[in-house]
This record gives sequence, C-alpha cells and structure tokens, in this order.
Amino acid sequence: MDVSSEFLEVLSQYEEANEFFELLTPGKKRTLIYWVDFVKNYEIKIRRAIVLCQHLKDQNGIADFKKMNMEMKTANAYYKMC
Repeated sequence: MDVSSEFLEVLSQYEEANEFFELLTPGKKRTLIYWVDFVKNYEIKIRRAIVLCQHLKDQNGIADFKKMNMEMKTANAYYKMC
C-alpha cells in the first residue's frame, strides 16, 4: 500500500512510535495508513500522523481506534483555536 511522504516523515521523527508501528499486524498497519492518508489536505495528514504516533507511544503500541479518534477531535479543536 502506498504511504504518503507526510506520514513517512512523521514516523521517522517518532522512533518509538515507528518501532511500535512495525510490530503491528499488516491489517492494522493498512487501516492506520488509510486513516492518515484518506484526507487530501497535507496539514491534516501531518496532524493525523502526529496524533497516531503519540497515541502509539502512550498506549505502548496498542492501537485503540475509538480513543485515537477522540484524540484527533481534541487536536482539531486545538488547531482551530490557534
């Protein structure tokens, strides 16, 4: 599956999250890549990738999709305030 350059760049900056990401099953990787790259706006892709990496670090590599979506809503609200 093709991965955006934005997602790869963010993963390269979060070494611990990258290690957790590589340990995930191919299906979860595919789902997370799709979640990040589904949007066309590159700023939102970067924001989603950052939220994903922080989530993987905080959850010790366990992807909780419901919690991650809530974290994304919080990040979007913060971005709108700035």
